[in-house]
Amino acid sequence: MAGRILGRLRARSSPGPLLRYEAQGPVAVVRLRCPEGRCGTEHGYAWIAACAGHGFRCVACGAAFSAWLGEVAALAVEGAAIVRRYRLEARGLGGELAAFAFTDASGARFAPAPGSGVLLVHDARGVLREVVDRAAGTRIHLVARQACFVATAVYGPGAPELAVLRRFRDRRLGRHAWGRLLVRAYYRNGMGLARFLVGRPRCTRLVRQALGLVVAMLRTRERP
Repeated sequence: MAGRILGRLRARSSPGPLLRYEAQGPVAVVRLRCPEGRCGTEHGYAWIAACAGHGFRCVACGAAFSAWLGEVAALAVEGAAIVRRYRLEARGLGGELAAFAFTDASGARFAPAPGSGVLLVHDARGVLREVVDRAAGTRIHLVARQACFVATAVYGPGAPELAVLRRFRDRRLGRHAWGRLLVRAYYRNGMGLARFLVGRPRCTRLVRQALGLVVAMLRTRERP
């Protein structure tokens, strides 16, 4: 099984065969992206084929993270158009069966077929941050249901305005294809914009004023 999964992985991750052999087994190079939002650097890391899970340290920012590689056995999906709950069962490189449960609010779709290679990346705290469908060549950076990067940056965590914006995302935007596209575009770029606002009080004030108009309009529409 390890040879089959890594064989598929090499086709997308690195040219040529396994690079070398060590005491633990053959070693391949797998391209992984740092799960830390401030970094996101992609680099090639050595992967020993005998192990499904490995720990790494980002070559750019030094953050610790881990990754797990296996083959999809079963996938169950529940939830609305944007917020989805997944239960994934996959077999590791040694044939062991592992189960993963996670929720994503990015609006992206994760739908690997049984037998497809799947890669899961966790941050230093053990939080699942990214899932990769190796067969389709797609990756999803998981977004927590409560995530609202820009609004949190300008209002602060726990602000009542955040709840208004999340309800609009879940109840209105999630019903339409164009709304789901907007949500996905926001989660691709929102974290970068939130980082940009740090230390720029004038820009933060302008964004707060603009969001305030949106929130006021949404509150008006929510009234019975």
